[in-house]
Amino acid sequence: MTSTKMCSNYRLIALIPHASKILLHVPNERLKSYLSKEIAREQAGFVKGKGTREQILIVRQIIEKSREYNKAIYICFVDFSKAFDSVKWPKLWKTLLEMGTPKHLVHLLRCLYEDGTASVKADGTLSNPFHLSAGVRQGCIISPLLFNIYTEIIMRRTLETWKDGIVIGGQRISNLRYADDTTLFATSIRHMEDFLQKMEDVSLEFGLKINRSKTKVMIVDRMNNNLPEVSKIANCEVVQSYVYLGALVSNNGGCIDEIKRRMAISRSAMDKLQKI
Repeated sequence: MTSTKMCSNYRLIALIPHASKILLHVPNERLKSYLSKEIAREQAGFVKGKGTREQILIVRQIIEKSREYNKAIYICFVDFSKAFDSVKWPKLWKTLLEMGTPKHLVHLLRCLYEDGTASVKADGTLSNPFHLSAGVRQGCIISPLLFNIYTEIIMRRTLETWKDGIVIGGQRISNLRYADDTTLFATSIRHMEDFLQKMEDVSLEFGLKINRSKTKVMIVDRMNNNLPEVSKIANCEVVQSYVYLGALVSNNGGCIDEIKRRMAISRSAMDKLQKI
């Protein structure tokens, strides 16, 4: 259970006036016209026409095809520590300019962020205002696009010269993303270790830290019974199943475990209603 006494369990939320939210739709649409085309098809978070269902389906299809054709694959579910709060502003402004954003729009964003202040309220007492130095504003309409672009450049740098991945229908799939939920695919333990290390190195350069204790690896290897003797890969726990974007994904390729889980959740909810 999450402790309410630990500062690390809290997140900064931007409280923005309604007038500002309405006005921010204008620069947001301008930014979309320049940046939407830069977001890779592997990213489904905050992207129109895409959602969690597509990503869950793709992961399940990859597992099913791996078992059907007896091809071993390794799936890594990456967990970032406070990804939205760790975005380095200088790196963000530079990334926006590199991707073709006009200077006046970048200047507008800099004013929006660098002139802002925050306060902390504890036990009814409000602290003095202080300036922030990193992170995208959670609660701001522009933040999802900014974060997608930031993680896009991280993945591009990671994939430079990278040749491994799963090939389906002539298309190579090395990763799937939903905002900061990143999934990596590799064809061997060595490739997965190298892939994760390379991504971690690039991410640290941009201020994002991978939490290896919460990052999990799944082995799908029908020929070797999913290698039960392997308990860790790249200092990450090896799991038989994982709750991915709200759905339980298992390395046996089936949905029975997910159905049982959903039934248990429903039963628990109904039991609580009986007390009303």
